[in-house]
Amino acid sequence: VVITALLMTGYLLLRSGWSTFPVRLPIAHETLLLAGTGIQFLLVLIGFLDVPLAGLGREIGAYLALLAAVAAAVPIAMPVVREWPGELIVNVQGDEPEIEPQTIDRLVERILAMPELEKQYRAHLEKLTKTTFSVTKLHADIDAMQKVIRPAVDREGKGLVGGGKMGFGPMGGAPELKPFIAKRVESALNGHGCRTTVEVLNAGVASYSPILEYLQLKHLGLALQPDLVVLNFDMTDVHDDWVRTAVARLDADGLPVAVPGDRRLEAALLIPLVWKPAVFRFLDPIERGMNRLVAYQELRRSGIGQNLLGPLRLTPERAAILGLEGDPQYDLEAITRDQDSPKLRAAWRLTERYIAATNRMARGHGAAFALVVYPHAQQVAADASPEGRRRHALGPGLFGSTRPFDILVELGRREGFPVLNLLALFRARERPNDPLFRADDIHHTRAGARVFAEGVVDGLDRLELVPCRRPIR
Repeated sequence: VVITALLMTGYLLLRSGWSTFPVRLPIAHETLLLAGTGIQFLLVLIGFLDVPLAGLGREIGAYLALLAAVAAAVPIAMPVVREWPGELIVNVQGDEPEIEPQTIDRLVERILAMPELEKQYRAHLEKLTKTTFSVTKLHADIDAMQKVIRPAVDREGKGLVGGGKMGFGPMGGAPELKPFIAKRVESALNGHGCRTTVEVLNAGVASYSPILEYLQLKHLGLALQPDLVVLNFDMTDVHDDWVRTAVARLDADGLPVAVPGDRRLEAALLIPLVWKPAVFRFLDPIERGMNRLVAYQELRRSGIGQNLLGPLRLTPERAAILGLEGDPQYDLEAITRDQDSPKLRAAWRLTERYIAATNRMARGHGAAFALVVYPHAQQVAADASPEGRRRHALGPGLFGSTRPFDILVELGRREGFPVLNLLALFRARERPNDPLFRADDIHHTRAGARVFAEGVVDGLDRLELVPCRRPIR
């Protein structure tokens, strides 16, 4: 039993040091762990059954060993059970089949395979993802996967490819606003008095950041032969790039070759460390290693784990207690705070590198490039989106720092591309009776989408990146 425990402990410690284990094993990682804990449990059970009934010494040790073996086996078995293929169950009380998936991935696969079930799975999605916002985000991902990108054939004049989370992309506000900004920009650019037709192609994908947008333009966008590439920068992009760079494969220039979807490693980076007194902070490196273990991640996600070790979702109060405000690894909106640190500067350098490379790639293929940077609710008004900002661990008040806008304007000056800064426009247009941001999440209302489109069109006109000059209506 002791030898088995030592072997498993050594294997887990070795594996926690690599995102990809350097040795190819003949069996899967989960199978190996399940077999190891099963053997350990069997050995303990054999010893337990051989214990005499009388006495208090060896008997107590045997009971404790049995409990320890069960405790070791359960968290290893849980992920395997959860990932076991689900079944399509027929609802005998209705005409439509009911989906009973085990994971979000399997649900997406089934919806893509059976689009006629689209109206049947919202409740399942909400149960799995816990919030309506996550459901909306997953809808956008499904839209992106189902969309077939066609070459722009027989176009007149310039094409415009939009990137980013919230601008021309599908996260421009409420779900019904998905096409609103891009189409409004296209309509304004194609007003009366122009002999050239402009086609705006909505190439935004939910939750993409510059590292992924670089790859998207390289492998998909350039095939559309755009004349102008507009990249929308979101205030969560630096955080997202920091996390994705940690799992990415980079070339000699530090640019992404691929960004694998390593959920285990991403979760290890995002799970906040447990609060502990300063005297125990020396345990932080050990905890970071444990964060890489699937079994520990399952424990932290469980109700018991969150009650004992603290919730995974950061609130403004919890972010302050853990000292994570302004940390780009954990703080989604770190760059909007008036803070600076070596880690934040290093994260900014990654994002700047990817944006600069996207600009060079677009221009190298004959397309102009422009960057749009727009504010989030907390940067516009002290009381904007009260519940939405809490979801991003932000408290009330105006986050008045212009640091992120200044950094990007300076990047554009160095690299030779224009930056459309929409901060002043949003602050001037915010009205209590017609808010630009939704109260329950951080995204735009229809009024906010309208202001966004106006700022983009006015900026493109002012920079003479479009064939005609006209005000947006």
